[in-house]
Amino acid sequence: SGWLTRQARKMGVRIEPEAIDLMGFYMGNNTRQLITELEKISTYVVSGQPITTNDVDEMSGGFNATNVFELADKVGQQNYVAAQQILHAMLENGEEPRRILPMLTRHLELLSKVLNFNGQRLSSAEMANKLGVSPYFLKNYREQARKFTGEQIWNGLGILLDADRLLKSRNRSQHGNILQFSLMELCHL
Repeated sequence: SGWLTRQARKMGVRIEPEAIDLMGFYMGNNTRQLITELEKISTYVVSGQPITTNDVDEMSGGFNATNVFELADKVGQQNYVAAQQILHAMLENGEEPRRILPMLTRHLELLSKVLNFNGQRLSSAEMANKLGVSPYFLKNYREQARKFTGEQIWNGLGILLDADRLLKSRNRSQHGNILQFSLMELCHL
């Protein structure tokens, strides 16, 4: 994330930590694609304003990532009621269920990595760097990871894999129900 911040600075723009994380979610670690996307977004942003998650959404994502981040966060907190409300609103707004699963998977994978790093003596900056997230979010990931065992996270990843298979093999009319059931299982690990 420091690398992308420096690239943005070279282009004469600032980028918020959340926007960096979102770009990483959309494009992974493909540096060429990240630079191309950053150039595209920087021409779109009002001069002097930082690049935000909304900017990244509009130019790169095609879906409301703020809601997906909130949904993943509620799953990490095991807050079923709030997660269900967010999911329902997302589906009502036409969100594609198959685009939601990768973000939930990524979130559980990050929590698993946090659990693995907890035994090591890493500074917050080192851990954030190894996770590939902004240090701004690290405290939240650490708090959520404490709520899970490695086995629970593994089971959660299995639930998401099963949901992905079902979404690929079932009628679109069933997708919302599949996702809602999976969410219930995730929040009650």
